[in-house]
Amino acid sequence: MGRLRQFFNRIFGKKQKKLPEQQYQVMNNNNFKNDLQKNIIPKDEISFNEVSDYFNQSPKKISKQTVNDVLHNEQHDKYEDKIRIITNEYSKKLQNFDRKTIYNALEFLNKRRQNHGKNNDDIKLNTEAKKVFELMKEYEQSIKKFFVDNNIDITHITSIAPDKLENGVLRKSIDRANNYETERVDGVFASSIPVDGHNPYIARSSSSGMIMLGKSICIYENDNIKVTQDLEGKNHAILKHPNYIYYINPNKFNPVCNLTMDLESNKPIFEFSEEWISDSEIDISDSNQVRSIEQVRDVTNLLENYTILCDTQSQGIGMKARQLKTKADALEFIEMKIKDGSVRNINEEVGINNRNLTSIER
Repeated sequence: MGRLRQFFNRIFGKKQKKLPEQQYQVMNNNNFKNDLQKNIIPKDEISFNEVSDYFNQSPKKISKQTVNDVLHNEQHDKYEDKIRIITNEYSKKLQNFDRKTIYNALEFLNKRRQNHGKNNDDIKLNTEAKKVFELMKEYEQSIKKFFVDNNIDITHITSIAPDKLENGVLRKSIDRANNYETERVDGVFASSIPVDGHNPYIARSSSSGMIMLGKSICIYENDNIKVTQDLEGKNHAILKHPNYIYYINPNKFNPVCNLTMDLESNKPIFEFSEEWISDSEIDISDSNQVRSIEQVRDVTNLLENYTILCDTQSQGIGMKARQLKTKADALEFIEMKIKDGSVRNINEEVGINNRNLTSIER
């Protein structure tokens, strides 16, 4: 019962008036309860009347996607714990290698990053360092096995509608670096980050890029977001041109992982970026490959977790900021561009989570 109450708190908000405990008629709504737990909601909308046993408020409609987003995030919380266990297990194995071997592997990866993933100037790996990368492959496959065995979707986000995809397939990006810039590949990219307010790619246009400045500032290299107001006077961040989320079986993908040093313990550890790459195209008509597709316009939830900026004239301002010597210089540069109108601060326009940029990453 606690799980159901928490679920509806997250959908309706936490301030609604609740019925007294004895009036919750949980067991009288078994069909709804079972469908909810199985993540199968058979209607496009759920009427508030169906859950009137839970909350005493005026009838309203809840979108099916709202329900699925909440369930997906609950699922993500559970698998995060499992990924943490797998990561700790393999990091302990990694720590059995001597320092010389670890530094050889780290030097190899750092050289790759300097070359933006290109392999034409690689540092030679010694025999033991090669075993480090073999262990990392085992780590990656352990993560993949968990996702596949538990039927967990990953997502590919693009501005290309299903009926506009050439031959109905998600095509490979050519010569693109992974998140860590340790490899360049021809592949289809996906992510296991939840889409409900946590995945900034949901607002990224396929025809332009997105630059992350630190962990919570996103600057999109176009001006595809408009601010609208609903009937209650609340502002929303809406994509002018929608994006599409393809929910994908991870079976054809491999997770992208990395080797780094833990800043607190100064021990080598593995890390998982939540990025996935497939070396083959994905057929969206095959339900074993693509399980569902969703159109997205409202990206207001992103503002709760990120500062969202738009490069109004597509001048590459995000990349210019990233190339500055310090993060402080980059943020001051962005602040200047906001003042002259070259960059829009969507958080400020909508009135959600509006922060001083120069203090965000401090």
